Amino acid sequence: MELSGSQILMQFLKDEGVEYIFGYPGGAVLHIYDEIYAQDDVQHILVRHEQGATHMADGYARATGKPGVVLVTSGPGATNAVTGIATAHMDSVPMVVITGQVPTHAIGSDAFQEVDCVGITRPCVKHNFLVKDVRELASTLKKAFYVAGTGRPGPVVVDIPKDVTAPNVKIPYEYPASVTMRSYNPVVRGHSGQMRKALDLILSAKRPMIYTGGGVVLDDAADELVRFTRTLGYPITNTLMGLGAYPGTDPQFIGMLGMHGTYEANMAMHHCDVLIGVGARFDDRVVGDVNKFCPEARIVHIDIDPASISKTVKVHVPIVGSVSNVLGEINGMLEGSNRRPHAQALAEWFTGVPGVRQVVYPGLESHPDHACAARLLDGFGGMLAIVLDGGGPAADRFCASLKLAAVAPSLGGVETLVSQPRLTSHVDLTPGERASLGIDDGMIRISVGLEDLADLKTEFAAAAAAAAARVAA
Repeated sequence: MELSGSQILMQFLKDEGVEYIFGYPGGAVLHIYDEIYAQDDVQHILVRHEQGATHMADGYARATGKPGVVLVTSGPGATNAVTGIATAHMDSVPMVVITGQVPTHAIGSDAFQEVDCVGITRPCVKHNFLVKDVRELASTLKKAFYVAGTGRPGPVVVDIPKDVTAPNVKIPYEYPASVTMRSYNPVVRGHSGQMRKALDLILSAKRPMIYTGGGVVLDDAADELVRFTRTLGYPITNTLMGLGAYPGTDPQFIGMLGMHGTYEANMAMHHCDVLIGVGARFDDRVVGDVNKFCPEARIVHIDIDPASISKTVKVHVPIVGSVSNVLGEINGMLEGSNRRPHAQALAEWFTGVPGVRQVVYPGLESHPDHACAARLLDGFGGMLAIVLDGGGPAADRFCASLKLAAVAPSLGGVETLVSQPRLTSHVDLTPGERASLGIDDGMIRISVGLEDLADLKTEFAAAAAAAAARVAA
C-alpha cells in the first residue's frame, strides 16, 4: 500500500504495538496530528508542556518496560523536551522522541522555529536520527525502537522535517519486521572465562559485598539476583534505582547505599575485600571520593554497557552482558561446584562492621528484641509510611502479622519500610510504654512500645487510624 510520511509514521506505530503517544502539537508536526486524529488505535495524551510529555513517557516506560513515545514540534517544542530526555538518559529508560523539524530545504537557514535538534540532544540521548527522505522513515523508526529498548536502554530522538510527512507524497509501505545495524550489536551473554574468574574471586572473599543497581530492575533479573545472593549468603545493598530488586525485609539486605543510604551499607562497602557490582554504574552519590572508595576491595562488575565499566572506578574482573544472563550462568556454575564461601569469615563479617546488626537504643538494652519505634510519615502526601526502627525476630514477626494495608485505606495506599536498624531519628521508649501519638512540624509520629506484640497490634492500628483521621480532617 502507498502511504504518505505521516501515514507511514502512524501505521508503523500501530505495527510496533505502540498504545500511547504523549505530545503537544505545533506547526512542524501538524501533518502527523492529522493522521492521529484520523485513527483510534494509538491514543494521544495531550500535555500542557513538552517536558511533561517526556516525563509521562518516562513513567510509562518504567511501569510497562515498553519504550515511551513522545511527539513534539520543532524549535521550542524540541528544546522543552530536553530535560525529560536527559532524565531518561541518566536513568536508562527506553524512549523514542519524535520531533518535528523545518522543511529540509530550510535546514540551516535559521528558519522560523528551527533549532539543531540533533546537535542539542546528542549529549543526552543514546542515539538520534535526522530523516531527510520519506523512503527511509520506516526503517529509521525501526532502528530507533531497537536502539532504545536493547542493550542499556535509553532515549532516541527521531527528527523529521515537515516536508517528509507531507500528504501529497506517497510511497509503498512495508513494516520492517527486523533490523540489523553494523555499528550496534549489544552483547548479552557474558564471557565464560571472565565468569569463571569472577566466581573464583567471589568464593575467595572473607568480607564480601553485593552492590546492585537499576540494571537488575531493567533486565527483570530479580529472581536470579535473589538466587545468587541467598546461595552465597553474602550481604547485599541496593542503589536508589535498584530498590525493589531484592527483598528489603531479608536479613541479608543491609539497606540502601550512598549519600542518602544507611550507615551500615556504606561502612560494609568501605571495609569489604571483594565487591560484586551488578547492573550499577558507580555514580558519585555512591562513590564519593574515588581515591578512597573501597580501598581494600577487588571488584567484579557485571553490566551490559561496556562504557560503564571502569568509567569511574577501576574494576578487576569486568563482565559485559545482560544481568539476567550473566547471573543465571554464574548461578549454574556455583550450584554445580563443591566450593562454598568461608562460613566462619562470613559470620564474623556480619557482626564485625560498624553499624551492621549493632544498634543500641538507650533505655531498651534489656529488651533488644521487644522494642521498636514507629513513625507515620508523609500523611499529607497521600502515602502512609510505617517505619519500624529496631530489629530482631520480634519486630519481624510484628511486621509480618500486622495488616498494614487496612490501617488507612483512605490515604490511597500503604508503603511499609521494615528492614534494618536506622541509626538516625530513632525514638527512645521506656520498656512497656504503650502506643502514643504526636504531631509536630506537619509530621505525624506514632510511638509504640512492643512489650507484648500480639496485644499491641490492635492498639497500634487504632493509633495509626486516629492519625490518618486527623490528617484527613
